[in-house]
Amino acid sequence: MTRPVVIYIPGLGDQSNWLMWPQAIALRRWGRYGFRTKIFRVGWSQDAALGPRYEQLLQVIRTYHEAGHTVSLVGTSAGASIAVRACAENPDVIHRVITICGKLDGPLPEQVKAVNPTFAESYEKFLRLRPRLLRQATDKILCFYSPGDIVVPVDEAIVENAQLSETPKLGHNLACLFVLLCRARRAAQFLHSQ
Repeated sequence: MTRPVVIYIPGLGDQSNWLMWPQAIALRRWGRYGFRTKIFRVGWSQDAALGPRYEQLLQVIRTYHEAGHTVSLVGTSAGASIAVRACAENPDVIHRVITICGKLDGPLPEQVKAVNPTFAESYEKFLRLRPRLLRQATDKILCFYSPGDIVVPVDEAIVENAQLSETPKLGHNLACLFVLLCRARRAAQFLHSQ
């Protein structure tokens, strides 16, 4: 039997090693719940076009799936919308999706668009497809959110009919790390469920 795989898609700052280091350490702990984890860095702030990066993500997903692994996605912040999109467009390949303080609704600030063009492109595509995507995928989604998050407020971090889980009232980055470290068991229960 092959181990289930979790592909982790981090948010903005995914090219910064000092931001990624604590996330990578936290994800190592997910091995105790039976998961193999793979970090997929989109490169949100780079000038790379979204299309090739999205295709690379889909190729990673297909490679694990074709090797017999059950594949789930975890998208944090900016990574949430691309994780939901990938699941809705590939429902037979992706088992579950977890979003952590994910930007899933509402306007994107102009400053964020200017500094993170790949994310802006991804998010705008997600918003156009959102109604169709969410009809197809809500039973496969668990949204973690924080009432203390001012970067991605609660109403922008959840989707109707998905499972919801509230974190303590923490700021954005701390809430994301809290889920990876302290809510891993809850995440594992959801990912292992049929």
